[in-house]
Amino acid sequence: MNHYAVGRRLEYLARDELRRQGYAVIRSAGSKGAIDLCAIRGDGIILIQVKKAAADVSEGITALQAVVVPAGVRREVWKHERDGWRIVEV
Repeated sequence: MNHYAVGRRLEYLARDELRRQGYAVIRSAGSKGAIDLCAIRGDGIILIQVKKAAADVSEGITALQAVVVPAGVRREVWKHERDGWRIVEV
């Protein structure tokens, strides 16, 4: 499986988890930018960068820090691990 396919699979897993939590989710297909997923629910909006490796988490944090967001919009980096998601709020 190539890097794009692995990333897409993880984005779909994150999307599915967010949908289970009641979010409407928009995926930025083929994104080279800071935001992979935008999750929207009545209590707020989350902009998410999905990473496959622990070493990439700091890169995701840096990318999301550069995104200016209105008050109340959360930015998170999600990394999939064997026992679930590790989520870092930016």
